Amino acid sequence: MGKILVVAEPVACDPAEALLAWCEPSRLGSWYLPDAGFECIESTMGQSVSEPFVVSWVGPDRLKTSHRGQLRAYDAQAADFSLELVIENGDDSGEPTVVRFVAKPQREGCLLHVEIEAPEDLRARDHIRVDWTLRLRRLRDHLEALSPVDHDDWYERVSSGPKFHSQFGGFWTDRNDAEALLEGKRELGMIDDEMSERLANWIQNGYARFEGGVSKDAIAAFHDELDGLWDRGHPELMVELSTPDGFKYQPIHQDVRNVPHKLLDLHGYAKSARDLFMVPAIEKFLSALFERPPMLFNSLMFEYGSEQPLHQDTAFVPLTSPMEFVGVWIALEEIVEGSGELIYVEGSHRLPEFLWDGRARACAHGAKTDDYYVWVALRCQDLGLTQRSFCAQAGDVFIWHADLAHGGTARVDPALTRRSLVGHMCPVNNTPEYWYRMPHTERIPTERHTYYCHQRRGL
Repeated sequence: MGKILVVAEPVACDPAEALLAWCEPSRLGSWYLPDAGFECIESTMGQSVSEPFVVSWVGPDRLKTSHRGQLRAYDAQAADFSLELVIENGDDSGEPTVVRFVAKPQREGCLLHVEIEAPEDLRARDHIRVDWTLRLRRLRDHLEALSPVDHDDWYERVSSGPKFHSQFGGFWTDRNDAEALLEGKRELGMIDDEMSERLANWIQNGYARFEGGVSKDAIAAFHDELDGLWDRGHPELMVELSTPDGFKYQPIHQDVRNVPHKLLDLHGYAKSARDLFMVPAIEKFLSALFERPPMLFNSLMFEYGSEQPLHQDTAFVPLTSPMEFVGVWIALEEIVEGSGELIYVEGSHRLPEFLWDGRARACAHGAKTDDYYVWVALRCQDLGLTQRSFCAQAGDVFIWHADLAHGGTARVDPALTRRSLVGHMCPVNNTPEYWYRMPHTERIPTERHTYYCHQRRGL
C-alpha cells in the first residue's frame, strides 16, 4: 500500500447512532454516494451490526461498485468503532481497496476515515480527499440532526461559568462559587482567618458585626462637632422631618433637634462623621469585599428609631451598578429594647429579586411602596428566615448586604432615643444615581485610601 490519507470531520453525536449510520443500508444511503450520478442497486445487512453488510452502486458507466463492510471493533464506553470496507470495482481493474473507518463520535469528537490508499497522482489524491470530506460532512449533518440536544449539553458545559445570584451582578461574594473564591483568598494569604470567618458569615447570612469597631473618643469628637453644627446652622445641611403631609426639609436648626428627624449627608459637613466610617475595622472589611477603595456616598443621622418596615436598600438607594454597595450602621449610644432598635433577617439577601416596573431593583420617584413592604415580609416568612434585633453598645458597627431585609421596631417608649449614624458605601468606581440629576461633589479622597461624595442641597 502506498501513502495513506487521513480525512477527519468534527462531530457531536451518540456512538451507537454513528455505527448504525454506517451499517444500516437505509441510513447509509441517505448520506453516502460514491459520486454524482450513482444509483444504489443493492443493500443487505445481517441480523446484527456485527454481521457483514454490502451496499452496491452503479454509476453512469453502468459499472458496479460494492462496499462490503465488517465491524471489527466496538467499544461503547470509549465511543469508538472501526469498520473494514472492501471496495470492489466492477471493471476488475485491480485488487480491491481495503480501508478502515474509525469513529470516535464523543461530544467534541471526530469522525475519522483512515488508511485510504493514496495514489501517486496529486490530482487523484486531492479528488479522493475532497470526495471523502464531503461524505463525512454529510454524515456529520445526518448524525447531528438526530441528537441536537447534544449541542445544548456541550455548550452548557463550556459556557456556564460562575453566575451571580442577581441578574444585576454584585460582588465576588455574590457569585455561586463564592465559597471557593473565599478559600482561595485564604490559601493565598490575601485574607487572614478572622477576615475569612467574617466573609463566610457575609456570604451565608448577609451581614458583618464589629463590637467596639468605633472608639468612644471618636464618638465624643463627633458629638462635639455635631453640637457646633446645631448651634451655628448650615444652609446646605438638611434635616428631614416627617409630617402628615409628607416629608419636609429645612436647614439644620435648634428648633427641630428634639423631634424625630434625620440629618442628611452629615458626612459632607463634619469630618468627624466621615472619620467614623473610615475606621480600620470598616475600611479593611470593605476593601476585602469590594476589592477596590470604598466610597461613602450618602449618610443619615438618626436621633430616634426609624420604625421603617422590613425593606432592602436596593429598592431605595439607586446606583448605576445596583448590587455593588452596602449599608453601614454605627451605634452612637447604647441602644436599649423599646427604642425602635434595628432589626434584620438573616439570609434575606438571597430572596428572589423584586423588580420595579419589571425591570429595575430601585423604585422610581413617587412609586407606591405598600405592596413591596408586604412582599418582603411575606417572602421572609415563607422561607422560614430568622429575624433578629440589634441592641448595640456605643461604637458597635453593623454592615449589611444591599439586599438584606432590615428595618426598625416600633418605639415603645417615645422618650428613648436611638442615636445612630447610617451610611451607604460602594466601590469608588460605582456611581450614585443622584449624580445625573442633583448638584453634588466629585469623588473626594481621604488620607486613608477611601473616598466620599454627597449631594449639595439648599443651593
